[in-house]
Amino acid sequence: MTRILAILMAAVMALSCVGTLAETEKATATYTLNDELFDSLAGMLLGGDDEGTQELLGHVKALINNLGLYAAEDDNNGVFQLTLAGQPVLSCAVSRTEDGGLVAVSDLFPSYALTVSGETLNQLMSMLNDEAMQEMVEKVITAIVPRLEAYMTAVMSKVGEPEVGEFAIDGATFTLRVPIEITAQELAELTLDLVAGCAQDLVEAGVIPADQLPDFESAKAELAQSENVPQLSMNLYGTMDAETGEPAINYVVGVIENENDNVLIMGGTVNDQVVYHVLYGAKTYETADAIREAASNGASDAVVVDVIAAGSESFLGLEVDVFAQAFFAVVMEMTKQESLITAQTAYYVLTDAAPLLTVNVVGEMNADIEIAPVEIGERTVLAVEDLIAAYQKDGENAPEITALLQDVAMNGLGTVLGNAANAMPETVMALMNLFSQMSAIPDETVVEETKEAEDDEEIDLSELEEMSEEELEELLNQLFEELELDEAVEEAPAA
Repeated sequence: MTRILAILMAAVMALSCVGTLAETEKATATYTLNDELFDSLAGMLLGGDDEGTQELLGHVKALINNLGLYAAEDDNNGVFQLTLAGQPVLSCAVSRTEDGGLVAVSDLFPSYALTVSGETLNQLMSMLNDEAMQEMVEKVITAIVPRLEAYMTAVMSKVGEPEVGEFAIDGATFTLRVPIEITAQELAELTLDLVAGCAQDLVEAGVIPADQLPDFESAKAELAQSENVPQLSMNLYGTMDAETGEPAINYVVGVIENENDNVLIMGGTVNDQVVYHVLYGAKTYETADAIREAASNGASDAVVVDVIAAGSESFLGLEVDVFAQAFFAVVMEMTKQESLITAQTAYYVLTDAAPLLTVNVVGEMNADIEIAPVEIGERTVLAVEDLIAAYQKDGENAPEITALLQDVAMNGLGTVLGNAANAMPETVMALMNLFSQMSAIPDETVVEETKEAEDDEEIDLSELEEMSEEELEELLNQLFEELELDEAVEEAPAA
């Protein structure tokens, strides 16, 4: 069957590295916030350390540190859950239908079940496996490859005299440097010809219509008349192969010099790692080290981006560092051992001493699990094909779409927030109370008259633990009314 887990996990790739574990049958993700660093950054941004602010930050930290994700699948069923303090807050379940399609239910739209027919899925799969598409791809590749070869031949024809010596770059020592004596104007013209030719190949293959092609001839004419063409210098680095005597090039350095600034692009393979660097700096910075130092000190006229990747059959690592008036970085690592995959993504802000947020994911392959199939019950079945057709006809005001959104607003959000309040009552209700207060914009002329009433309506968090589930739900409904969510729902036409 189409891997349900892969579909579910794709929806949360933006939250963590869960998307890299689509080949597993079961995966869990946890989030860890660096509380001390978070407090420091929040203090810089909010500029206050009063009791109310500290209480709010405490609830935000608790919420993030107790957040989790869970996804699992068997041959015909899959489930995804957003958890809080180990309890499901938002769930989505998917099952294979008799016709080979899918049916999905979720807390977010509790009154409906969404379906995709087997015919639609087969059409999608056939598009990916269609022989005509494969022939088209082969035709495009066949046409483009000679263009790329001609492009590289033209560039390499500008190779200067090789220089033998010792050249230290990125912690490695190369013994050969080969200059590429090509101007920025020449390289731009070659590149523009390459892009224009490839675009024409795509038109002939039916991938894009001819009337959507840019005016390459005008672009070439404009380039030829341009007076402010930057200077370009490029060097290739490598070693001489001891057996063949041929140069083995594995690193390139290019410098683009404009009137007011420089751009340095360099990268290649170093010590079994793939590394790339992009450095931008004002003309006053004469070397790459000067640009890097300025960027690391927060200069506004210097930017550095470093990318480092390494991998093997059992390991994959990627690090992206950005220095642009401040420091930001993402470090991802994934390790595969037998039937277990572990992955970690760390997010750094302002400092590389410790990550602000760390996401840990554990996935199990060949997990022996069984998941209960989806039960539609009294839910109304909505076909995704019908929703698409309705949207194409009436847009977002289509009755079917309005009814689904109405269910999300009136029932789904309440269910999710109710689950969250049951999992972490004090934290969730404190945040809801804060949002409720923030949504109200008082008239300055009546602030004093209403202050006492507002104080009376403020939620006493100490009473939450003694509330029943029904009382919590009633309290949430009151908060919804203050947030005017129900008013927005009432304005939407009924299904």
